[in-house]
Amino acid sequence: MKTYIRKVQVVGGSTHVVALPKEWARRVELGRGSEVLIQELPDGTLRILAGEAAIPSAQVDVGGMQRDQILRILIGLYLQGVSRIRVVTEEVMPLEVRRAVREFSRRVMGMEVVEEGRNYAILMDLSSPETLPFGEGIRRMVDIANAMILDAADAVEDGERVLAEDVIERDDELDRLYWFLRRKATIEIARCCKPGPIEDLLVARTLERIGDHAARICYSMLEEGGSVSEDLITALRNSSFELLEASDSYLGGSFQKANEQLARLKETVAKLRGVRSFASALEYVVQDSTIRILLYTSDLDELAIDRSSKKYIGK
Repeated sequence: MKTYIRKVQVVGGSTHVVALPKEWARRVELGRGSEVLIQELPDGTLRILAGEAAIPSAQVDVGGMQRDQILRILIGLYLQGVSRIRVVTEEVMPLEVRRAVREFSRRVMGMEVVEEGRNYAILMDLSSPETLPFGEGIRRMVDIANAMILDAADAVEDGERVLAEDVIERDDELDRLYWFLRRKATIEIARCCKPGPIEDLLVARTLERIGDHAARICYSMLEEGGSVSEDLITALRNSSFELLEASDSYLGGSFQKANEQLARLKETVAKLRGVRSFASALEYVVQDSTIRILLYTSDLDELAIDRSSKKYIGK
């Protein structure tokens, strides 16, 4: 790491000026009128970013991708703190791709479509870092989640379908807030260190919850006993394979593999939820915990997609 010493000059009685190192300015291609981004870190250190680093950017070719794949990769870039995303296709951009881009813009906070061409669309983050402080964001999420629980209870008790549909729609608002706060945390962590640990921590938490469900099954077996169908035992064993596949996708940064597994897990969970009768309380616990293990495994795939999206940054 190179260290430079510069004298501070005061211009006009109040403006403090420091000359930038010539070698560095040339390397990052600074010229007259160029802009730099100056960040103040918690310890008082100033960090100077220039060029593409000043505005984290990414370009992604979505040719051949389906709607869900496009949304996942764009959300992954959003969570990485990217402020400018250029979405491109080789030929004229299909209508379904443009719809996916606009849907992404609606589902997250701050990202807007600022420019469109025949084969591209540009999204920019127009929000301010102070838009939503962490404390206020958490309080808002608590209020929404609490209201959702109470309204879900009322909907089930009274058979209110409209209320149930409204609860489902509010889940999208929780997603928006969670994604925004996670993005905000990633950006703030990146100011002083690499952002990777926040993803690793989320993976560790997910794995811990998976272990909780394996233990829950065994607690039920010891306390209640009972028989379990061979199909459910096979499904539980297969969830181990799916977990290993998802962890490989995360550690190896495989976007394609994670996408394929997400589709497979969705089908498997739907089949398991189709089981409506149980020979014992233990059989119900095995079914329920296997479903939850698979859903947590899906979370690992989504984190793998978030991590793999980094390859598009800086393009």
